[in-house]
Amino acid sequence: QRVEVLAAADADKDDEKATITHTVIAARSANEYDGLRVASLDLTVDDNDDAGVTLIVSEPLVVSEDGGTTTTYWVVLDTRPDGTVGISIEPSNRDKVKVEPSWLYLSGGYHGRIWPDWDMPQKITVTVDEGVAGETVTLIHKIADINAADWDYALEDTEVGRLTVRVE
Repeated sequence: QRVEVLAAADADKDDEKATITHTVIAARSANEYDGLRVASLDLTVDDNDDAGVTLIVSEPLVVSEDGGTTTTYWVVLDTRPDGTVGISIEPSNRDKVKVEPSWLYLSGGYHGRIWPDWDMPQKITVTVDEGVAGETVTLIHKIADINAADWDYALEDTEVGRLTVRVE
């Protein structure tokens, strides 16, 4: 008889090992099969998740230079890192644009030292000074610091996303 096995989705990017065991149920089998040992089957589950960063924008990013209007968006990792991943946010016009926070550290929470927050979107607030009206500002997101244990996020100084903010 053919049996299909499906792996459940999980939040990490790691391949897992699994063992399928078989049991003969005496009450439901012919007597000659009672107590028969059936070999186990070892499996490797190839995880299809990739490390990545998602920028969540719920509306166009627009700010006004009169009165310090702000706009917000969120940053989250796509999979649990093995350690901590640092992300820098650099505006194209650093003199006139303020990004808070300008650094994020997102953790997989391993080793019981840090609470995991990799899957909790982190709020970013953008504010502009006077003299930028009519311009657009690009926010560049880079992997800026990593825990060396996590090679999937280890491409330090690699750009992982851009957002454009319109200044009115």
